[in-house]
Amino acid sequence: MRNPSAPRESGVFMRLLRRLIINLIALVGLIAIAIVVGYVYVRKTYNIDLFNTVSQLKTLSKEVDQKELCMFPIKDSDYSDAKTEIDKSIVDFVTYEEGTGYNGYTVNLSKSDLTLNKFMMISSQQLGALAQIILHQQTGGKISVAGKEVAIKILELEIYQVQDDGSADLNIILELDLTPLFDNAKKFPFNFLKKYAPKKLYISSTVTIQKGERAFSYSVLHKDITINNLKSSDTADFFNTLDFVFKIGSAEDLNLLIGNTVANALIGNEANPGFAYTLKQYGAKDFSFATLAATNFFIIQK
Repeated sequence: MRNPSAPRESGVFMRLLRRLIINLIALVGLIAIAIVVGYVYVRKTYNIDLFNTVSQLKTLSKEVDQKELCMFPIKDSDYSDAKTEIDKSIVDFVTYEEGTGYNGYTVNLSKSDLTLNKFMMISSQQLGALAQIILHQQTGGKISVAGKEVAIKILELEIYQVQDDGSADLNIILELDLTPLFDNAKKFPFNFLKKYAPKKLYISSTVTIQKGERAFSYSVLHKDITINNLKSSDTADFFNTLDFVFKIGSAEDLNLLIGNTVANALIGNEANPGFAYTLKQYGAKDFSFATLAATNFFIIQK
């Protein structure tokens, strides 16, 4: 004998199941809307694309092939070659003593009893080695990022696109150790970035050294910057995220910081005497970049 209440019970169950499914769909919809609204708010308010940030962190976590990154890396021999070349024009402006300076090399920026005998030509690799020596002397091999002193090491420096007026582009590839920024990262989003962002960044910084009308005058102009395996556009976008968290500035800000630091070391001015400007007291007339026999050089004019 059939139970007359069975169809009613089945109908009630189906209505409850249908209501549960509708409520679940509504809940999922609300969550999706909240995510979209949150994404749009963060994108519009802080110029941060959260989905891009996740993708960028994934790319940054991949190992960087230094051999692919640096086609002409600075070698130990470039330091001795730089000294040999500079000695042809001014003896002992660069000195070597094991256990001192950077790799034993020191540039005597304050020595007074020297003479510049002739003009000087320094290749890209020698210039990179020279920049590393002077940076170590002037800053201890560090720059200030977001109020923290972070270590830098120049891996490669290349002169290219030399202009008729003696201006040129410099491409500087370096290691930047961001560990000090993460030392006290305990709260979100600091701890999130600490977990997934690499502490060591490989930066390819390209700037234009634009010569001024006066001798030894110059300006540094932003051209391009990339980090690790990211493209230029992704680098700029990722720095929006870093700036929101650490107040690190934009990718262009960092590029100009690197460019000015290297330019001040290699050229300098009255406030920040660098290599070329210091040679002024020994008879140097100006600096320039030039191309000779298809090779680009940094020139100290006599």
